[in-house]
This record gives sequence, C-alpha cells and structure tokens, in this order.
Amino acid sequence: IESAGTKAWNSLVLTNDAAAKTVAITGASNLDLAFVAGANGFGSVTAPNTGVSLIDGSAATGQLAINVANITAATAGLTVKGGTAADTLTTSTFATTLTGGAGADTFVVTASVAAAVATATNQVITTITDAGAGDVLKFTIGGTNVFNSTKVDVSTATALSGGSVNALDLAVTAAGDINNQISWFQYGGNTYIVNHTGA
Repeated sequence: IESAGTKAWNSLVLTNDAAAKTVAITGASNLDLAFVAGANGFGSVTAPNTGVSLIDGSAATGQLAINVANITAATAGLTVKGGTAADTLTTSTFATTLTGGAGADTFVVTASVAAAVATATNQVITTITDAGAGDVLKFTIGGTNVFNSTKVDVSTATALSGGSVNALDLAVTAAGDINNQISWFQYGGNTYIVNHTGA
C-alpha cells in the first residue's frame, strides 16, 4: 500500500482475502488502516493458508493508525511495525508484537481473555519492542482502569507463568480483589504490565 496524494489522511479497509499473509505500507501521507469483520475477512488459517504474520509500515513517513481487529493472525501471532511518524498501533484478541519506530507512538492494548478461562498460563501477551520516552501505552480493557505505580516484587517467582510460583500471578494478587487494576513488574530483563479486569 502506498499512502500518497493530497489528502491530510487516507483511509483504507481491507477484507476478503483468505490467502493474505503480509501487508507493506509506504508513502508520506497519513493512513488509517483497518480490516472488515466476518467469515470472509482478512487472512485465514484453514489449510493451505497460514494466517497474517506481518503488517509492515516501517518504510512509511506519514502518520499511521493501524487497528488489527478482524485480522486472522498466524498461529505464532502478528507483528506490526510503525514508521517514522507518531503512529497509533491497536491490538486485538491475539498475541501481537508492536514496533512503533521513530516518533512519539501510541500503543493501544485491547487484547484480553474471558474471566472464566484466564489463568497465568492462558494469557494474551502484547510485546512492545521499542517503547521509549514520549510513547504512550493505553489499555482499553474493561472499565476505568487504575494504575498501581509501585513495582510489584516478583523475586520469589520461579517462572513468568505456570509452575507453583509465577510472576504473573504475583502481579495480579498484589493488585487485590478489585476490578480493572494495572500492575507492573520486571522479570528476566523485561518489564511487564498486567491488566486484570475481573475481581
């Protein structure tokens, strides 16, 4: 996709391509990119198809707003790359790896697991590879979220998830039996932010 022309913003919705695997975006004009829901949506994992693995806007210089809802992602997850401007990358209900690129980017996390099945070994993880000063991380899961600014101590954890003591469980427990809590901790050289919406 080349986002060009004289409009301040271009807008494009992709749909009906079971064989879709990747999208590449170039151009200097701003672009809203979304995907239509439905049985004949964008991507499929029904053989011989393998789902969508990459939305690559790293060559774009215009501002990108990419919402990956309604994509059928590859089993291993989806990677989304922004360009050089201040982009907004919005996740969906599957594992997503986000790279904002240059610019003050906004990462919107909407992925969640139903309360009845959510456990420390059944989570949706959004990975942000290049978060830095000026970037914004926004959670739109549940109602009004409360951010607990004190880092959770997970020094007793033997694993990130699973096992008898894991960091994700410790983070949720530290937030208390209250809805819509966001906690954070560091484990294995990475920083994790956990949003749990059910008491």
